[in-house]
Amino acid sequence: MATSRQPRAARVAVTLLAAGAMTLGLTSCGQSTENGADTADPFVDYERSDSVEWTTQIPATQPPVVSSPPITGTTRPPTAPTAAPAGTICGYVPAETGEQPVIVLNGPLDCATAMTVSQKYFASIGQAQGQGLFLTINGWECQWPIVAGRSRADSYYTCTAPDQVAAVQIGE
Repeated sequence: MATSRQPRAARVAVTLLAAGAMTLGLTSCGQSTENGADTADPFVDYERSDSVEWTTQIPATQPPVVSSPPITGTTRPPTAPTAAPAGTICGYVPAETGEQPVIVLNGPLDCATAMTVSQKYFASIGQAQGQGLFLTINGWECQWPIVAGRSRADSYYTCTAPDQVAAVQIGE
């Protein structure tokens, strides 16, 4: 009986050894990268040669606290934009004929408003109506009128405020 047990024990040992070898062989069948990832993984791009920088810094969970200076008797609250006098060149806007100056024609008009309306007018000019390129921008009526004593080609564009107390000239 002792002889029949040894072959059975030997068979069990050989079977266990073979199973271990197969498991080890199967786990190393695919190629792997230096980080151990299997190159057969369809979701990983192994052809990239660039590297990614990693950081150990943990982002702040709350925004930083910004302190403002204390309010004193000399601290003033913010004021409304200052109106530019007539004839002020506030800036330039790009047009088909080159950059055009934005000039305050009249009224209480600050340059920020003049530039915003002028830029939006030229950005939307493809939607303008008729030969006069009529278009309303934020309530302002913009157009390319025929200026007295000039041809249309020599005329400038205008935008007039909703209450008609301010106007801007675009071009010279």
